[in-house]
Amino acid sequence: SSYLMKKELIFSLISTSILLFAFLNYKFFHLEYALVGFFHELIILPCIISQPILFYLSLKNFLKINFKMDTSFFVMVILFLTMISIFVSFII
Repeated sequence: SSYLMKKELIFSLISTSILLFAFLNYKFFHLEYALVGFFHELIILPCIISQPILFYLSLKNFLKINFKMDTSFFVMVILFLTMISIFVSFII
């Protein structure tokens, strides 16, 4: 179970950092290289789709360990904030 929670943390941090880089590139950096655009289009959609899936898995682990402040709680917080920011960025 601890191994699974560590994998969830790693995957959530990777997907969140990719989405953060995409946001920063759009707002501030404005990198227009073909290779950056190619990887951006290739990776962004799976990262967005993986957010609710990873949130569900961490919620399931959080309930299984009886609401302890463990790795799954921090994964849930990271993913929740990322999903809220994605939702707000679509609205604005």
